[in-house]
Amino acid sequence: MQDPPSFVFDGRHGKGVKLIHRCEGDGGKTSRFTYTPAFARQRKSADNRTILTGLANGTGFNDIIRIITAARGRGISVQRLYDRIFWMERVLLAYEQAQLFEWRRRTEVGSAAKRHVIAHDTLDLLVNWETSEDTRNTVVQAHASADVESGFIFRLDCTFDGDVDPLKFFEEKISPRGGVRLSKIYRQKSGRTFRRPLMSFQRPTARFHEHLFYASALHQIAIFREREVRTIVDPDRRAHLMEMANRKYARVRRIYREYYNIKRSERDYRSPFQGAIISSVYSLAAHFAALREELGPGDYTLYTDANGTLVRFLPLIFRREIELDKFRWIVTHLPEKNLSKGERGQRVNQYRKRFRDWFRSKGLTGRMLDHRKAFIADAMVEEKSISTSFGGPGYASARWFSSPVSTFYEPAKIVGIAMGPKWFRDYAKREGDVLDILPASSPSAHERMEERRLRAFVSGALDTATLQPVDTFFNSIRARLSPTDRSSHGGGSMSGTYIQGNLFNPRVLVALLNIYRVHYNFLELRQFETDTIEKAEAMESAPMRRRMARVPWSDERVEAFSPQRAKIVKLTPAMRHGIHQVRPGEEPKAPDIIHVLSQPWEVYGTRLYEKLTEKRTDLRRRQKQSTQGAVNHPENTPHYVGDDR
Repeated sequence: MQDPPSFVFDGRHGKGVKLIHRCEGDGGKTSRFTYTPAFARQRKSADNRTILTGLANGTGFNDIIRIITAARGRGISVQRLYDRIFWMERVLLAYEQAQLFEWRRRTEVGSAAKRHVIAHDTLDLLVNWETSEDTRNTVVQAHASADVESGFIFRLDCTFDGDVDPLKFFEEKISPRGGVRLSKIYRQKSGRTFRRPLMSFQRPTARFHEHLFYASALHQIAIFREREVRTIVDPDRRAHLMEMANRKYARVRRIYREYYNIKRSERDYRSPFQGAIISSVYSLAAHFAALREELGPGDYTLYTDANGTLVRFLPLIFRREIELDKFRWIVTHLPEKNLSKGERGQRVNQYRKRFRDWFRSKGLTGRMLDHRKAFIADAMVEEKSISTSFGGPGYASARWFSSPVSTFYEPAKIVGIAMGPKWFRDYAKREGDVLDILPASSPSAHERMEERRLRAFVSGALDTATLQPVDTFFNSIRARLSPTDRSSHGGGSMSGTYIQGNLFNPRVLVALLNIYRVHYNFLELRQFETDTIEKAEAMESAPMRRRMARVPWSDERVEAFSPQRAKIVKLTPAMRHGIHQVRPGEEPKAPDIIHVLSQPWEVYGTRLYEKLTEKRTDLRRRQKQSTQGAVNHPENTPHYVGDDR
């Protein structure tokens, strides 16, 4: 289906469409076949709602099978459940692309330059070991970027590539038998040349975690020798395969240990799941490169944690925006992020009290939110750099400040402006406090204006700096996806413990994360709380309601005021982002799960999609009403799938 013009429609066949394919390289022969969507071939498509709802609400695989068994008297196998999971991943990802395509087509016509405000963070997930010999959990990182204003998750990329077979990759890209060079000729300044093995960033495995990659390849051979070779009936064939396995094992180990001289690590013993763990640096760079390509040109404001590896590639990925002075990079550090919920709420209440006292002392009126930047400008303090990574070349203008506000339930924030506008970088390169730019005596009007401009920019950066949208998504994953439970350490445990209900294969974990992200963005109405002051003001402005309160020592009821409550607005992130539109006065309603899963989204945008989704017409009734008959009806006239008529 990659070349729609090469297919011709030939009517309907049941729930599918009959197609004719023209084979150009085979004497002009044609082949006929029927394309039927996968959901139309499922015996019990009603189980899809149960499976998707269960996966998105923390239900284990065994519990999902029990629920389906109790509902229809007959269960499904574990293999069929896995097949449905991978099928749902494909359908939901195609559904997401279809919705984004329509949104871009609707918004790009006559629109001005886009402004993107993005929050990014990383989540560490664990995968169980498969054998008792390997009692170490594999860490799979998930990189997510979200829109700050709507909470829409743009991308979620994991440090795992399930399409890579380590042993096959070794034979094609690394093994000397494949004609691949394992060394390179280097030249010194004196003109002397010498040959040495490729360095880590020059190897074909540079993007992989090399310890896990080579260990997985070795374990694939070892398990084949121990389990499969012994069961071969033909003794000659068995001896030949055993000899080949020994040679391949020795070759992988020799290149791994002796030629590249990769140091031993505790991660050398790893279960042989299919796929490869990607290095965190490569996956982060690929994540931001794909995000930049997906969103396109525009003004970017990026909020991240204090990850020092980002300084290597962010200026390269957003080079065009930096040259046009359209890129801002704000780093958020939470030194007290492990506070309990009660302590966090106490810090937030202290911030609200300081803000209210300042508001009253200034004699201000109106909404407190309108004066929050002025409060930040009065109370912010410059701090020392929290990381040496932001002090190298190109980051001499990075400045750090302690935020006096606890917005987004993030108390005691330290905010670093790693890359601001060009005029700010010129000021920040000076020695001393960047906020103290006024001379000691008789500052000019221009100097006062520049000082106000500087404080307004810094206070605005501290006011909006947050990781709350992406962290809310991560907290939801932890709470509602059972395979993402954390590993704990028992009293006599020296390593990570086995997580009951967790997964063995990272590919299944990636599929569940993709399913949950689309469900989070499009299929579930959620409350999106941003600032505590905004919530408090909304409660104060809410209308007072009355209720009847009962006197406890008698049957008397008296009229009393009900506690003020702000109206809870629940929308999907796609609705807040403008992808799905809600008419004024209309109650928001999430898309129906069955309708989403029963559409051929994988062929969206083609004539085949229109053919599969059009309303069926009774041709016999139309033949009676038409004088031309059904022969000349367009329904029976072959046309190309890619034809736009």
